[in-house]
Amino acid sequence: RLWRHSIYCAKLCQVLGEALGRLVGEAFTVGLLHDVGKILLCHYNHKAFALALHNYTYEKGKIAHWESEDRVLGINHALVGFFAGENWKLPPLVREAISNHHSPLLGESPRDDGQSLTQMVHLSDLLCNIMGYSSVPIFQDPEATAPLRRVDERLYSFLSLSREDMEAALDNFQRRKGEAEAFFPLMEGG
Repeated sequence: RLWRHSIYCAKLCQVLGEALGRLVGEAFTVGLLHDVGKILLCHYNHKAFALALHNYTYEKGKIAHWESEDRVLGINHALVGFFAGENWKLPPLVREAISNHHSPLLGESPRDDGQSLTQMVHLSDLLCNIMGYSSVPIFQDPEATAPLRRVDERLYSFLSLSREDMEAALDNFQRRKGEAEAFFPLMEGG
């Protein structure tokens, strides 16, 4: 689930970067790596990570998965991803977006590329979860309809995208999902 989510998120980030006319490569990279901290937490402390997931599931949407990680582990996957990115010498722009993908600055339009990239991955992550491509169980309203109806318009307007721009980006993503799915056999060893 995690890899599927990450690959779809990478493709949607790329599509948003194309719609904005900038940060296309960085957007794909951040979309792909934004949850790498989950892999590292699970690998290095599987029992605690499993407990965080159990507690998140028990809470049924009252807290976010990353908040459960903070409670159980004292750190969350976004921060672990940031530290891994430092160790791997990823560009600061990419590390910042990984670190802040659950809490982007949403008070105003992006002042810089780092803020734009963070907002792109935050929006892509949220939309992938809404569309059913989540890495952890999502507790949603079963009456939910179109993804954009469930997203606060400020999330995409901060990127200077209109609702029509976002609908076009989502349509583009749906048409190009196959490009992302080409990676799936690699995950399954085939």
